[in-house]
Amino acid sequence: MNKYNTLVFVITMLTGVLPVAGQQAITFTMDDLPFATGIQWKQRLHKGSPVAVNVGPAGENQIWDFTAYDLPIEEQWESIPSGEAPHSNDFPTATAVFKVSTTGSDTITYNFLRTTETEYFELGQLKQVNGEDVRLVTSYQKAPKVTLPVTYGTAEWSSAPQYEADEEYLGIKVHVIVTDTSHYEIDGWGIVKTPMGDLPCLRVKQHHQMIVTITDLPGLPPLVMENDIIYSWISPGMGFVVDVYSKMDETDDNFTEARQISVMQSFSGLNSVALFHQPLKMADFTLKQNYPNPFNPVTEIRYHLPGATNVVLTVYNGLGEHVETLVSRYQKPGIYRVQWDASQLASGTYYYQLKTASKTVTMRCMLLK
Repeated sequence: MNKYNTLVFVITMLTGVLPVAGQQAITFTMDDLPFATGIQWKQRLHKGSPVAVNVGPAGENQIWDFTAYDLPIEEQWESIPSGEAPHSNDFPTATAVFKVSTTGSDTITYNFLRTTETEYFELGQLKQVNGEDVRLVTSYQKAPKVTLPVTYGTAEWSSAPQYEADEEYLGIKVHVIVTDTSHYEIDGWGIVKTPMGDLPCLRVKQHHQMIVTITDLPGLPPLVMENDIIYSWISPGMGFVVDVYSKMDETDDNFTEARQISVMQSFSGLNSVALFHQPLKMADFTLKQNYPNPFNPVTEIRYHLPGATNVVLTVYNGLGEHVETLVSRYQKPGIYRVQWDASQLASGTYYYQLKTASKTVTMRCMLLK
């Protein structure tokens, strides 16, 4: 239910590192989405009256700057277990739920999601005000929103999920069917500047239209509720960090006014990304996702070194505090496997960071006991 009350395809961090010659675009996989239970982030947004924006160019090795916007609304996002959300029985196949609240508001929204190794599904949404249900939206078209992995130059796809809900129209409670049609294209890669720092990203261009059919009024033609262009910047491990929505009925891909803009401010409670310095992924230098993940209590971390270098492999907790140093020595080129035994640690989110003489890469993992 993309963009139906801002359900974000929430599709590891970098600070102060700009792309250089030889770097390649990110390949975004399911492991790069922030679905692990307990992950939290905040974003600020503006919506309503038009605001001037610069969406920047498409293409390779770009820099997009979103640090100077005055965004008055603050939202808090949290990934929670599906069984803890109200109406979870209406979404028995959900594997993740995003709980969204707004500072100063009594409204809470629950977004129900399902993922496989390669596919992402949006199942529905529940909106509550003062603890009372005001809208429950469920999907009856089970096609995936996106199939991963995606990368620049090869990823282009369309989706047309449908949702049904009870809404109020002209003071009357009616049943509606929402058809949310979108065409997506990964049209650029590079660095997006945010209040958290400089993040490696892919840019997603979306041509979007939302049509509502009121089933209780069969003589009423379908209503076009949204018809716009949306740009989103997705960063590994964090999903969408910036979203910019054009005005309605926009036809210019290089629009200069937006009706909504949102920018991530913090992730997992960290207000700084000084810990994370992840360059764009290189074909010849890689830190792999640990396996298994989630794990209990032992997992394997693998990495590939293209040349001889000093290596430090360190583990941090979700607050950025040092937990353990697994490797600290000079190593020759090759593929390395390190076993990490976390039997003495509590369940939660952890980060393992690989430092060499020239690069620093950080990945996220989850310990579940």
